[in-house]
Amino acid sequence: MNSFEFTTPSLHKGKDKWLIRYTLTVNGKSDYRKEAGTTYPEVRATLNSKDFKVDGVFPIEIVTNGKKKYVPESGKNAYKKREQLAEKIILLLTGELEDGIDPEKSKAGYQAIAQKQLEESKEWSIEKNLEFYYKKINIYSNISERKKDSAYNLKTFFKNQFVGHFEEHNKELVNDIRLITKKHIRDYLDYYYEHPDPKIKWAYRTTNTRKGWISAFFNKLVEYEILTVNPADNILGKEADGSGRGDYEIFSKEEVGIIFKELESGKLANKRMEAFGKILYYAYIRKAEMRRIRMKHIDLPARKFRMTADISKKTNNGKKYPVLINQLLQPAIEQWIEKKGIDVTDDEALLFPNPNGFTLSKNFLDKTWNNLLDALRLEHPNLFKKKNQTIYSLKSSGVTHLFYNNKNRPDVIKFIQQQCRHQNSNTTEIYLKSLDCNIEEESNFSFFQAEH
Repeated sequence: MNSFEFTTPSLHKGKDKWLIRYTLTVNGKSDYRKEAGTTYPEVRATLNSKDFKVDGVFPIEIVTNGKKKYVPESGKNAYKKREQLAEKIILLLTGELEDGIDPEKSKAGYQAIAQKQLEESKEWSIEKNLEFYYKKINIYSNISERKKDSAYNLKTFFKNQFVGHFEEHNKELVNDIRLITKKHIRDYLDYYYEHPDPKIKWAYRTTNTRKGWISAFFNKLVEYEILTVNPADNILGKEADGSGRGDYEIFSKEEVGIIFKELESGKLANKRMEAFGKILYYAYIRKAEMRRIRMKHIDLPARKFRMTADISKKTNNGKKYPVLINQLLQPAIEQWIEKKGIDVTDDEALLFPNPNGFTLSKNFLDKTWNNLLDALRLEHPNLFKKKNQTIYSLKSSGVTHLFYNNKNRPDVIKFIQQQCRHQNSNTTEIYLKSLDCNIEEESNFSFFQAEH
């Protein structure tokens, strides 16, 4: 759009030619314009079209003593239609000029207006654009329990940790997402990755996962032309820190024994936490999956869990994966079911419901777990010293202890693969190595090496 001044378009009637005239002034320079309608194809005629002629001439209007007559006499209708066309063209010209559009460059002008309207219609706050993103990825559609958890995790992260961070540290970015740069994203990730407080600090895997979430969000905004650049593009992920165990440090056998004894009969006895912890330790079922387990997934007489795609990210649709229930695990499950009064004949009954009967929130047990571990550290000052021992460490600990308890058995790797529901033994090998399990010193594992 241009910035200019203009005179109001007006019709000038010549003997033959009619023209609409106006002046357009830009930076003090005036341009005298004439328009007959050629600028507007939509009017389908020009003021000087032969269609307005009658008997080969353009009719004229003659006013005598206040009375109008037309020459030729049959030209009244043609004359009136010519005037109506002039009025229409004047309206088009005036409308464009008032909108700041140069009529001779109206296509570009209208494009500029459309862009301006688009810009004005956009909401630039992070939260408004997150709502747009959630709709585009169908986060509100009818999805499985597993995907509901993923959706909850995504929304919680953006609301509390992404928007929340900038609310505290750089509030102007919250209200205008266009201001976010690659430096802002990199500094944000580094803030948590390098944070001195272990309760706030992110492990490298967590950092990389959240970088992926952020990049996917901005990619969607670029795809829909809300933004032109993804500020999270080409930010390198964090490398493994060399601990060998990623985010979780395992417990020793002694520590596991103390944990389960306390949960079974100590001052902090908790049947739900006991069952939850033992499923992690003996069955290797992930924490997120456990929150979704229903009675239809448990076969106590056969001592098996039957994991399906609606609760497990590692399971193909329509396929059930059996996970054996250890003889040391089954009593904990049965005692919890009895204590909670869960109807085992109700296939849809949750194994671990929240107080209202719905799925446990992701962090529901964390406070109970942290209180337990704090108490055990006070009681056993020489144990529980590793900084990354979480409730999820019980799964890694269970796999590690079973491996070393049975390392001379040629089927131990295969058993771990089946319990963990790994698609192939190569995945199991990588997992065991990440736990610092030395599988290569055992010659009994030659069958395992031959599989890949």
